[in-house]
Amino acid sequence: MAISTLGTYSVISLFEGLVTGLIVVALLRLRPELVRVGDQLRPAT
Repeated sequence: MAISTLGTYSVISLFEGLVTGLIVVALLRLRPELVRVGDQLRPAT
């Protein structure tokens, strides 16, 4: 029973990670200015 419970939690955590990643990607496509780390990497124009 413990193995099936751990398996279920593993599947749920993978699904939650995937959904969270998709939300972050969609948010950054809409609002790229939310990330300031890339400012030092971009060449000055």
